[in-house]
Amino acid sequence: MSDRFETSRWDDAPEELATGDDTATQAPAGAADGQPRFAIARRLRERLVFHRLNLANRPYPMPGPLDAVFCRNVMIYFDLSARRRVLARFHEKLRDGGWLLLGHSESLLNVTADFEMVHLTRDLVYRKPLRGGEGAP
Repeated sequence: MSDRFETSRWDDAPEELATGDDTATQAPAGAADGQPRFAIARRLRERLVFHRLNLANRPYPMPGPLDAVFCRNVMIYFDLSARRRVLARFHEKLRDGGWLLLGHSESLLNVTADFEMVHLTRDLVYRKPLRGGEGAP
């Protein structure tokens, strides 16, 4: 992959994610693996930008602060020092209270203490702490 930063607007995203209305809905037919697929509401879709990025390169060219970083099933291929470098860069780019979503097999235990673990009903995610602790502006 090139070191060039590639940006795609929603129009370049997979067609199966698009829906014409303002509701997020589950697509009627799941994927071949049997997992459900979801369509994204138009009002949210208009605010999304997709990027391809070499995580080893610095600095990350996208502006911050970011509300969320989705990096699922990527970190498992990095050694510990590379994971720590990438996570530090994510931490720099995320806004206070921003979300980090990793794959199910990607834990931050013994990697970094820079993120809080947040338990959801059927999953867990990480969040950059608010400055000054919970409830800080």
